Amino acid sequence: MAELEQVRSKCNEKIPLQFTKDSAYVPFEFALRVAVFVAIKFRSDLLQLNQLSFRLNMDGTLLGNKHVVAISVNCVDGGPSCQTAKKLVPVGIFEIQKESNEHLRKTLPKDFLDSIQSVKYLKLTRKKNVAVKIKLGGDFQNAIYVFGLAAVHSNYPCVFCTQHKLYLHVTEKNTECEEEVWTGTGKNKNKQKQKTIVNPTSSYDPTRGA
Repeated sequence: MAELEQVRSKCNEKIPLQFTKDSAYVPFEFALRVAVFVAIKFRSDLLQLNQLSFRLNMDGTLLGNKHVVAISVNCVDGGPSCQTAKKLVPVGIFEIQKESNEHLRKTLPKDFLDSIQSVKYLKLTRKKNVAVKIKLGGDFQNAIYVFGLAAVHSNYPCVFCTQHKLYLHVTEKNTECEEEVWTGTGKNKNKQKQKTIVNPTSSYDPTRGA
């Protein structure tokens, strides 16, 4: 055990870990480099690409009486083999008081969020820079609130839109549309169609909203 501790301590010296009271994380650029290193084992011509796609995963769980959120990343261009759970590269782990998006937003350090948003290009060698494209995976519901991105199954095109996806085609005022609503409770709960009046929205006309 003593030898393992020595090896672990020696390895950890080479990892730029950042610590706060309730979190531990690495710079996002460092995590992307490690993800590329893992992906090269499965795709030898990876460095010939001019753009690399990475999947950012985020999910929470309960460990004892503590709520923990783990964030990881992997290189999509490495193929399916490097996207398994064992091949994910840890980016950070954060302890929150309870599983709440508001608590998580306050817990994530500003420099950590800035490091994710600032990485547009990744320098792999002295002469090789590649464009970075980030995709979201895992808990999209957390991502929509924390990173300000629209989830895949959201009802609106983005977090700033007030018009439902179903009514984006509406261009005339007082347009009659059909919508499905749930009625009843328990076993008697079922969907029914009802008429509703929808008005168009426009980002060019302030009176119509957005």
